[in-house]
Amino acid sequence: MRTLKFRAYDKKEKKWLWPYPDGFHIIGEVTVFDMLGNCSMSKYIDFEIVQWTGLYDNTKWEDLTTIEHLDWIDKGQTKDDWKGKEIYEGDIIAPPNFDCKAIVKFGEYNNDRAYEENVCGYGWYYETIEDNQIWDMYDLQMYKIKGNIYENPELLKGE
Repeated sequence: MRTLKFRAYDKKEKKWLWPYPDGFHIIGEVTVFDMLGNCSMSKYIDFEIVQWTGLYDNTKWEDLTTIEHLDWIDKGQTKDDWKGKEIYEGDIIAPPNFDCKAIVKFGEYNNDRAYEENVCGYGWYYETIEDNQIWDMYDLQMYKIKGNIYENPELLKGE
């Protein structure tokens, strides 16, 4: 069974809440929001919680910055452990050598614009920014994360 991981974006402060970039795990860290004691929950209302897809993008170890290398190694990981960047709901992805971007989403979808027949589903999918075509989540290992809808709204503009 894959690990369920989440991350939370504070829309008011415009930053990821602890423990980004590692993500919250379903047991433990997420429940801390219910155990804040005397703290007011109202300051935590304006945030988005997004889930990890369980997939990795095509970012190679050599493509990472020095800081990203050091962060990875500080977690006790090695270069050989690197699989790519984790793809989360709300990430903006793009295939190599193409001028198109798509948003990773979760929920009900209908990709009848992409296929000749009506194909509906519920789960992970991505929607292209330029023409709103919807595609099943497959072959994402060829894509790279360009940003996300929270920190990089400029990427949401069609080309």
